Amino acid sequence: MLELLLTSEVDHSNYVLIDNNAKFEELLSAAKATDRMSFDYETSAMHCANYLTLNKRSMPVIDMPNSRITSASFRLSNGKCYYLSVDHKDSFNLPKQAVKDVLLAKPKHAPLSAQNMAFEWFITRNNLDMNLADLGPLRDSMIAYKVLDSNKRAGLKEMVLNELHIIQGTYEDLTKGRKMNELTAKEAFIYGCDDSEYQWRLDEIFEKRLKDIDMMDYYTALEMPIIPIIAEMTWRGAYTTQKLITEKTEYHLGEMARLEGELFDMAGKELKLNSPVAMGRYLYNELDIPAPPYAESKTMTDKESLYWNIDKHEFIPKFIEWKKFSTRYKLYDKPYAGLLHNETGMLHSQLKPIADTGRFTSSGPNLQQLAKRGDGIEVRGLFIPPPEYDYVMAWDMSQVELVIAGHRSMSPVLLKAYSVIRGDIHTTTCMSMFGISAQFAKENKVYRTAGKTGNFSLLYGGRAKRVYRLIKLELAKMGEGMPFSIRDIEVMIKRYFELYPEIRDMQKADIKFARENGYVTSLFGRRFYLPDILSRKSWLRSKQERKATNSPIQGTGAELLKRAMIRIHEERIP
Repeated sequence: MLELLLTSEVDHSNYVLIDNNAKFEELLSAAKATDRMSFDYETSAMHCANYLTLNKRSMPVIDMPNSRITSASFRLSNGKCYYLSVDHKDSFNLPKQAVKDVLLAKPKHAPLSAQNMAFEWFITRNNLDMNLADLGPLRDSMIAYKVLDSNKRAGLKEMVLNELHIIQGTYEDLTKGRKMNELTAKEAFIYGCDDSEYQWRLDEIFEKRLKDIDMMDYYTALEMPIIPIIAEMTWRGAYTTQKLITEKTEYHLGEMARLEGELFDMAGKELKLNSPVAMGRYLYNELDIPAPPYAESKTMTDKESLYWNIDKHEFIPKFIEWKKFSTRYKLYDKPYAGLLHNETGMLHSQLKPIADTGRFTSSGPNLQQLAKRGDGIEVRGLFIPPPEYDYVMAWDMSQVELVIAGHRSMSPVLLKAYSVIRGDIHTTTCMSMFGISAQFAKENKVYRTAGKTGNFSLLYGGRAKRVYRLIKLELAKMGEGMPFSIRDIEVMIKRYFELYPEIRDMQKADIKFARENGYVTSLFGRRFYLPDILSRKSWLRSKQERKATNSPIQGTGAELLKRAMIRIHEERIP
């Protein structure tokens, strides 16, 4: 039986509360001699009050630019963990320069570790005017854990529980509704030192595991160099103005009101357009629209379900249009208005490379929702060059997944298409799938769209029904009907793999490797574990097999993006 320890049961005899100058001098001396340092800040983080008011969210968004250091804890190789107070009430406080002095005292060769280093980088840059990347090698327990197994949650408390079998106390239990600087240092120092102590232990565990699977160089050369870059991106922010946001908001609300009136007229009554349940009843009970075979929601009012039935009733295209403006208002207008920082004039979105395939997540706000087409293209217009710049530079790794598939499969068709003289792979695909000429394919967007959709869905193991559904949905978005039957799609798939037999071989090889090893790998060696690849449940096994085919490609795409970002940053391209 697994034995769990509460934080209060853990030995804290190596924790030192700095409550006089002599103890601070001891910390400085120990920092100069350490061969590793783990550290953590406690901040009196303010919350974006406007965001809470406008969006009625229970989860606060931290106002990072205005977060101030309350204290810092340092675990050093002498076995001690020191707690240095900067702004606790009724405590022995030192100026924040003391925190900077400790960090600078660390030898350059000694690794500096933290949990969520990007956050610590931001706080350090904002409060101490210092770049942590200049202090030597960086380590991040959250990133190391994700490299070891991207399926696992990488919060500090989850890792401490799973790896150290310790139940940590919570921030809420400690503060009881107060800010950190409203506590005394004596009240907070055990909690603060715990974070640095546990990070130290986790860092040792994860380093050994990474070395055991020959992934330490991957972690230090690819994953960690990206952290200061994305932290700086958060710190610099994305520039827009309240005026631009207000103009977009007024336009979107105006369109919603116009479409709402037209929808009410069509229905002959007022409808609760914002209620999925009410609209589901109206569409499928009162209008008697047939239920789509696949739906992302129980109410069947999601975008995919509506596009599936777009030609079944004149109400649906207009309702889709209303939902488009409603989505823009909810996802962009309201959050952006609340998160635009009053002092910096920026949106400070936080990026983390912790998605399952190593790709980035974005929050506060999510700026990865801004696609090049559809809703995203209009909202991209909100972002303009800051006053000291003339342009916003956009770059894209065009069709990178198909390029990677060509490299992995050695398909001669794909390799030729992505050679020095670039071809149009989607046109090539639809020519083969439909037996049409290049000229006809270029002139008829229906066929090229079907070829493009087939390229991406079949690359990841899509079957006839799914490919049919995806093509129909893409054509519906273009205002086109579905000219192909399921039988047509089956013939298309057969011709696709006649054109790209190497893709099928690659997929089979990936699934075979996964069954034998329990994981697949990216081009640069990152493992993606598939614990249910041998499951007796067919639906679960099929899901894992699809993941076995897409993880190597998407994971490699994430790696190529990170490598490009690192090289651009090294060149200091503004």
